[in-house]
Amino acid sequence: MTAEDVRRLIYGQIVSKAVQTFVLLGLPNLMRDAEHPLEQLTRSVGANPTSLRRLLRALAAFRVVQETAHDTFALEPLGHQLRSDTPRTAHPTALLAANLVGQAWDGMAHAVRTGKPAFEEITGTPFFPYLSDNPPLRSIFDASQAAGLHAELPGILTALGPTPPRVAVDVGGGDGALLEHILTHHPGTRGVLLDRPESREPATARMKRAGLADRFTFHAGDFLTDDVPTGDLVLLRHIVHDLGDDDAATVLRACGRALRPGGRLALIEMATPETDAHQDELAWDTAVMDLYMMCLFAGGRERSTQEMTELLHSSGLDVANRTPLPGGAVLTLGRPHKTEELVIEWFRTYLMRDHPELGRPGPVCPFVEPAHRAGTIAIEHAEDIDGEDPTELRRLILGTVAKFHDRTWDHGNKTLHSLVLVLPQLSRAGCQQLDQTQADLKPELATRGLMMGQFHEHCAETAARNHAFPVSQSPVPLIAIRNMALHDILFLHHDARCFHAYAERFGDRFAKGGVADRVFVQYYERAAVRFRSGQSGGRGEAV
Repeated sequence: MTAEDVRRLIYGQIVSKAVQTFVLLGLPNLMRDAEHPLEQLTRSVGANPTSLRRLLRALAAFRVVQETAHDTFALEPLGHQLRSDTPRTAHPTALLAANLVGQAWDGMAHAVRTGKPAFEEITGTPFFPYLSDNPPLRSIFDASQAAGLHAELPGILTALGPTPPRVAVDVGGGDGALLEHILTHHPGTRGVLLDRPESREPATARMKRAGLADRFTFHAGDFLTDDVPTGDLVLLRHIVHDLGDDDAATVLRACGRALRPGGRLALIEMATPETDAHQDELAWDTAVMDLYMMCLFAGGRERSTQEMTELLHSSGLDVANRTPLPGGAVLTLGRPHKTEELVIEWFRTYLMRDHPELGRPGPVCPFVEPAHRAGTIAIEHAEDIDGEDPTELRRLILGTVAKFHDRTWDHGNKTLHSLVLVLPQLSRAGCQQLDQTQADLKPELATRGLMMGQFHEHCAETAARNHAFPVSQSPVPLIAIRNMALHDILFLHHDARCFHAYAERFGDRFAKGGVADRVFVQYYERAAVRFRSGQSGGRGEAV
């Protein structure tokens, strides 16, 4: 590459600005049908004739227009792609670049220096909330998404196969362009669109125009904080690249939970080359989009197929198939792990390992590895329980406690016995109810010598030695019932009933100096002082 080639890269910004100006003046639509004299174009767009001539002749050098005669211009094929009525039109992309998106690109140095998106530095607001407050810009963004869909659509429909889903859920689908095509292609399918409230009106209008309103439901919500509606097919098109790994995993897990038995997740994203050796057009496209994401979104980036596979796997999903799409995107079909396999994988990769934020050496849960090795962890499932009915949830938990008590265990060490109940369909509200039910039942179970822990991806329970670390977060909701152990003073020193139940079983060991862990001793002694001997009920009375 010569110095002139490098200068061409640098001057690329001027080329982009020329194309944006061409679109802002409305010239592609104005010139759609024939050759146009400069004088006529000048009057139509209210431009300076000399400056407009210079712009058009520059665009002729860029092969966007051609000068068919002196001061007479017509669109080249590239120019036709800038008309708003052309399939796969780049018209909305040019408008985005001419707006705050382009200003965010200008702030790339800020993004590189700080690791924070330039868009937020300019506007003070993340990208999508800003779109929510600016409907014209939101319309341009939706149009850009729909235009990009035109190229991908045949490959998407082929990859999804001929079998129609009963319910297709489009997560973050904007004005519903993709869902419209899915419903048109499968006349028996119902569609649900999950997106911000401001997408309701344009999406509903689109479905009415297409005659699909009777098979369409709009679900207002935020896919980072709300449950995804259930379906046989869940679609995520160019959503994950807006997100960092943690938020991406949150969305993918929510989508996995939303899948009905046998359902599939269709994930459509660009795929970056696996190595730096790729210098082809695809590498150029993905590199540009990756920088685009860096300037707009905190943590957003394009990922390689290997990175996407790892992200899916950590979110409880297996890759069933991949289909390359035009423009560098890949459609990945994912299916949920079997829940028992997912739980065991979580045991192996999290609970059995050290964690730097735990506040102590050793695995997150020292109990799990010996219990797993001894074969004393029993795993059961409760399907179709959303957890939102507190009476039903309490009954289910107490029934699980009874099963734990009545079970015949092959291993004689009672401290290793554990019954895990997996609740794969627990909703976000159900997870909150589970937290409350666990707190309500904790004293009752403690008096019976039992411990119950609840785990889910939103669980706020923190590590005993680091209260900033949410230690009980799991990829699938579950509860674990086991017998009380010596270390449970960490969880039972706050409540009088819980502490007295613990002291009845382990008090002699503390009294005889048989507990080596100073943290255990400190918690026990403080609780012994705090709760008067024999006091029952509530949290007790401090002394």
